[in-house]
Amino acid sequence: PLSEIRLYPNPVFSGSGQLSIEGPDRFTWRLRDIHGGTLYHSTRESSGKETAALPSGLSPGMYLVEIQTGDQTYVRKLIVN
Repeated sequence: PLSEIRLYPNPVFSGSGQLSIEGPDRFTWRLRDIHGGTLYHSTRESSGKETAALPSGLSPGMYLVEIQTGDQTYVRKLIVN
């Protein structure tokens, strides 16, 4: 469920380098720009925390984090300052 998914830090500071996502099950996630283009993607094979280095050079603004777990897809906003 959505309540079991945590995304932090949010907002994240440009150049800080890392984003963590915690989820209950195996999940795939994508970092997308506001136009829907994929900037990064990864799959977590077991429950727990996924920590990923953000792509260098992200401009300040709003991005979307799309998280797929099972047959459900969740989208969270990520703010880069």
